[in-house]
Amino acid sequence: DHTYEREILDTVQLYYSDYDRDHHQFTADADDDTVYSILSEGVKALMMLGEVHVTDAFDKLRIRRTPVVSIGVRTENNLLDLSIATHDMSEEDLLALLDSYKQKKKYHRLSNGDFIELDQNDSLDVLSALFDTMNISLDEFTNGKMQLPLYRALYINKLLEEHDSVAADRDRTFRNLIRNFENVRNSDYEVPSSLQDTMRSYQIYGTEWMHTLLTCGFGGILADDMGLGKTLE
Repeated sequence: DHTYEREILDTVQLYYSDYDRDHHQFTADADDDTVYSILSEGVKALMMLGEVHVTDAFDKLRIRRTPVVSIGVRTENNLLDLSIATHDMSEEDLLALLDSYKQKKKYHRLSNGDFIELDQNDSLDVLSALFDTMNISLDEFTNGKMQLPLYRALYINKLLEEHDSVAADRDRTFRNLIRNFENVRNSDYEVPSSLQDTMRSYQIYGTEWMHTLLTCGFGGILADDMGLGKTLE
């Protein structure tokens, strides 16, 4: 059946482009792109045309889905401790995976030889945005953790809120810090009685904001148009 044989030959040569005349075998380089192509497409294509036999070593190779990464945020000594982790993957593999994802690669190969399909992933999107916005390098992570300035808390919290599918663990101190900022108008700060009738509502809000910054251990800049009462605030 020349037509069928031609179809088989074309399919084989699509994935095994070299021919070993001494052993009468079609071969392919063992580079990652070729192995991934055979694993993800080639085996299925060949099985449509005949029986496929593989070695034990090849049979152990897997293409895995992009993992879900959990993000942890802790506050300690006026610093944010940021941690990342996932199941069944070492820190080195996870950071290398994130690097491949940032480069928009189609797949990533783990140290054990398995492949990860780099589909769009919410948790990896968050980490990628975090690294890009804050100009963080992967080398700054040690044991899956790194420290950031406390004033980054609002940005990190906003990022996690926008990606609510991400597994995120925020400690009580961090949550209280965010709550203080979100409830500036409900703060316990009171305008001195001598200024109660003098200060306007936006000036009171300005002092509440500065007081919140002070309470949380931040510095701050009060800026608005000339003549709106910054000196009084």
